[in-house]
Amino acid sequence: MDLESVKNLTQIIFWCGALILAYLTYRNARKTLLSPVNTEYQKRVFDSLTSISERLFSELKIGSDEHWIKQRPMKEVLDEICREWDRDRSSILEHGLELVVWPAAKDWCIFNSLADEVRYEIFLPERLRNKIICYLEYRAESAKFAHDYAVIKYIESINENRSYDQISIDNFIDIENYYIDGMGKMNLSFEQITQRNQEILCEITKYVRSFDPTA
Repeated sequence: MDLESVKNLTQIIFWCGALILAYLTYRNARKTLLSPVNTEYQKRVFDSLTSISERLFSELKIGSDEHWIKQRPMKEVLDEICREWDRDRSSILEHGLELVVWPAAKDWCIFNSLADEVRYEIFLPERLRNKIICYLEYRAESAKFAHDYAVIKYIESINENRSYDQISIDNFIDIENYYIDGMGKMNLSFEQITQRNQEILCEITKYVRSFDPTA
């Protein structure tokens, strides 16, 4: 190899090294400049996941106002039945209790509202968003079924046993148990709800652990 070739090879190596150094410098600078943006995005994602987790799992937290044991999803309907009984006792004793319309299921409204909140939360990954929405919408649908089922079964029981003297806002155990039965028919007993919630929590945890906005 002559002197000219050595000179050319040296220049090639020099410029290749310079290009590599420039690229590495650019990449490092880019990460540094974008770091605040990535950090803010990551924070927004985590805030969204935290908010949804708290709302979704509050019903399982002892001490929470939303804990399942404190809930009375059939309270408004029972109030309406009691008012109907007070208004027309003689007719009910003769012809039986009949409730043509009744208040909508509170849980149906709550879970549909939650589903809408998740649907328009732009900082959630799509796969996780869709899974949570699917679950919340099924919870809403199941709540409506259980609610209507409880009303029908409670009125049937009252009429069959002619236990009209038991109609009272304080005697809520029967109608609430019918609601629980209805949820069970939709494969959403308390144990099943707990399991479904835990599955979503695992998905959220898995996503958080793997989250790397600079990757």
